[in-house]
Amino acid sequence: MMPRQTVFDIIWNERDSQLGILAPDTTLPLFEWLNFIDEHLLRARRAETLAEATDEIRNLAACAVAAMEAHGARSRADRATDILGAGQGSGPEDIGHGPLRVSTLAGLMQSSFGKLKRPSNKPSSGKRTVDADADEDGA
Repeated sequence: MMPRQTVFDIIWNERDSQLGILAPDTTLPLFEWLNFIDEHLLRARRAETLAEATDEIRNLAACAVAAMEAHGARSRADRATDILGAGQGSGPEDIGHGPLRVSTLAGLMQSSFGKLKRPSNKPSSGKRTVDADADEDGA
């Protein structure tokens, strides 16, 4: 097993690499980071080798760190306080997403697999969209 400090060092180096790719003043909504994390998770699941899978996990972990840097993170103790209703941050927050929103981070970063593909915003025939669900519920 790899020592925890070694793992953190690897994540730290990956995060430094991300900072070298993104413009210094780039700020992204939480949803953008979540979308990018999701993409790396999908790639890790589809990887053909352990090395490819762990490369994607390294990227995913660095994106999670970036999201926490930009948007904050609660400690486990703070979360427990919030669940009991005595702390801050238990109300709804805007995480910057909406129906069928596509990440703009896809156009900002590249990986060894090339640019991330943006999914189409057009619904495929015969399938319901998030907007259709909202309309039926009266929202």
